[in-house]
This record gives sequence, structure tokens and C-alpha cells, in this order.
Amino acid sequence: MDLLVNVTSLQSPLTGIGHYTHNLLRNFIARSDVDDIRGVSALGGQTRAELTALIERLECGCDSGNRSNTGTGSMVHRILGHRGIQFAKQVPGIRRLKQGMEQYRTREFSRACSQHVYWEPNYVLLPFDGPSVTTVHDVSHIHYPQYHPEERVRFLNEQLPGSIERAQSLVVVSEFTRSEVTRYLGVDSNQMSVITPGVSPFFCRSFDEEELIGLRSRYGLPEHYILYVGTLEPRKNLCGLIRAYKELPSALRQQYPLVLVGCKGWGNDQLESELRTLLNKEEVIRLGYVAQSDLPSLYAAATVMTYVSFYEGFGMPIVEAMSAGTAVLTANCASMPEVAGGCAELVDPNDIDCMSNGLRRLLEDDSHRQSLAQAGRLHAQQFTWERSADQLFNLLNKVGEY
Repeated sequence: MDLLVNVTSLQSPLTGIGHYTHNLLRNFIARSDVDDIRGVSALGGQTRAELTALIERLECGCDSGNRSNTGTGSMVHRILGHRGIQFAKQVPGIRRLKQGMEQYRTREFSRACSQHVYWEPNYVLLPFDGPSVTTVHDVSHIHYPQYHPEERVRFLNEQLPGSIERAQSLVVVSEFTRSEVTRYLGVDSNQMSVITPGVSPFFCRSFDEEELIGLRSRYGLPEHYILYVGTLEPRKNLCGLIRAYKELPSALRQQYPLVLVGCKGWGNDQLESELRTLLNKEEVIRLGYVAQSDLPSLYAAATVMTYVSFYEGFGMPIVEAMSAGTAVLTANCASMPEVAGGCAELVDPNDIDCMSNGLRRLLEDDSHRQSLAQAGRLHAQQFTWERSADQLFNLLNKVGEY
């Protein structure tokens, strides 16, 4: 099989879709039954050798958050810098301009890829005359448009229906997302394949105490803490989590500070207001983006991992924390109960008292916390990138045979 992949999302620091693309692409590059694999982005096309080099740069420790060294957008980031990129994202029409560049490059590059199957890992297909498959992660832009920038909502509302119509098949990341795509976009469930993301084996390893001491020293962390991992944006319900955390007794907050890991998204003014007092008291520690290589030990050293989003199509931090042997508090809605598989403390993300009580139970009931951690570790073993890549390869190969 010959494969064409949109690699625009491979810009460091990687987002969730970036990690999804990276891990599946790495598996496809290594497969002997993928005869040729090409990448395409707004900056042009990449051969198999160039994609291999890109993956190596992402994995060699160059994912330190410096966008200037790695990823498909390295040239842009060298020119504009991180602040320039953040400003550019706010410019009206920038998403449409970026899409236009991608479309131009795809038309130019696809002449050499007419026999390839095109896989789009990020919703919207680029122009391509051959067989294509796209991954739809969720439809939060329809269900909760207030949790996205207006331009992103407009873009997906305009472009996603046409992409779904053009695609020979759809990939969705959970049964929940399949039901949502049927409900909001009218797609027959039989036209979709549920292929879940996987978890890297690095999240499953055990760490000795010396390694964890080194981690805590490097990041200025105490022996015990509550962890959140994800982009800091309204959909993730960080304000609700902060308010639930504030309701904990002062002694618990002193013993278990809340550690926030992740890049700033959009719409953070309210979050900054909620955080100010707790940051001054050192009851909240904000690490920002951390190297992917440090995430497994950050999970493993945490007492509890919290992930109480209003809406998710999957929720990778849930299974990553479970793989690391850490108990999880997550929301009782959207995909999260499905992903947790009965192995997490479920709470109503709209109920501050419910979230606070669930968090307090996990912190104070050692037996319950350890039971969830053990069950979660077993549950997470089913989520492997090799399994996901095999399933996606079989689907793409089938589409290419038509």
C-alpha cells in the first residue's frame, strides 16, 4: 500500500492530535507492507526518509517546547518565534490562509501520489482525487461552540461536512464520538470505524525512588500532588477544577498542591483570575509545557490525576495516567466513562461539590485509591499504538483496493 498523510499537526510542542499523528505515522513508516509513505503540509511534501528524520527529531529530546527546532512548522517558528505564532493565531482569516497554503501544496504534490491512499488525521481533507480516509476526534464545535474560538467553529462547520462526504471511510476514536457524528452530522454508524488511540510503553514503566526524587527536584515538586495534564482552555473545565480544589480543607491543599501541566490555550482570563490566590499560596503549581519524556514520571509520582472536561472525544490523559499506575478522577459525561472503563472516580463536571467530594475521597481513602490505580493499570493495557496502527492499516488497505 502507498500512503499519503497530512503532517501539519507535527509541530512541537505536540497537541493531542499531534501525538496521535506522530505515533501512528511512526508505526506506518516502520511497516514493510507500506510500500511508500509521503507526508504533506503547508510547507510542502516529505518523502519517507524525510518523515523518518522528522519523527527522530520529535523523539530525540527536541520536543522541549522550542518550536524552532523541530516539526513541520520549524521555518515559520524560526521567523516569528513563539509569541509571534500566538499573535498570528488571533489574526482573522489565518486558519483559512493556512488551509489555502496546504491545498496548494497538496495539489502540487498529489500529482506524484495519484496511486496513494490519503489519510487525514485531523478532520478536514485536503484536495485529493484518490481514495481518502479522515479521522474525526469529536464534534465539540457543534455541541459546545462556546468552548472554541469563533474562527475554528466557522472553519469546521464549513469544511467538515464536505470532507465527510468525500471520504471513502471515517475513523472515530470512541463509540461516543461515533454516536455524536451520527447525531449531529447524519452519518450512518456503519460508515465509521472506531479505532482508539494507544499509549506509549514509556507510560507503563516503573520508576525507582531516586528517579522520582530527581523529577521532583527538577520541577520543584513536593512528595505528594494532584496532577492535571492538558491544554489550558475552557472546554477542559479548569475553572471548575480550581473551585472544587478550593473547597478541600486547607490541610489537604497544603499536603496535595494541584500541578497544572500543559500549554495555554485560548480564553484564559477567567482561569488566571481563579488561579491568582492559589499560586501565591503555592497551592497550585503551574509547569506549562513539559517534555514528553518527563510525562510518564510526572504521572507516576502523582497521588491522583484529574481530568474533568465538559466534553472529550476520547481523553488520552486518562489512559496515560492509568498506565502509569495513578488513580484518576474524571467526568461522568461524553467519552470519559467509556475510556475509563469503570476504573476511575466519576464526577459531574458541572457540580463543584461533586468534584470536590470525589477528589477528597481519592485523597483520604487509600484503599479506594489503590484499588482504582490497580484496576486502571490493567484496563489501560488494551490501548496500544501497535493495535491502533494495525486496525487503521487494514482500513486504509481496504479503501485502497476499491
